[in-house]
Amino acid sequence: MKEINNLTFNFIWKGKPAKIKRWTIISDIKRGGLKILDFEIMDKALKIAWIKRLTDHNDPAWKIIPEFAATE
Repeated sequence: MKEINNLTFNFIWKGKPAKIKRWTIISDIKRGGLKILDFEIMDKALKIAWIKRLTDHNDPAWKIIPEFAATE
């Protein structure tokens, strides 16, 4: 994820040092940003969402996959 972020921001700045902080660039357009995805933040958010789904008390059939993988 870090490498993808670096490639994205190097493309934006054409390999030169950044003139605006990354937080500003990933901010919403209303706040002066470009709404660029920060892949590290997105990765963490997706992992947290999966943990939440796994710990829900619902018992969908797909939950057997991580349980099966953990036993092998």
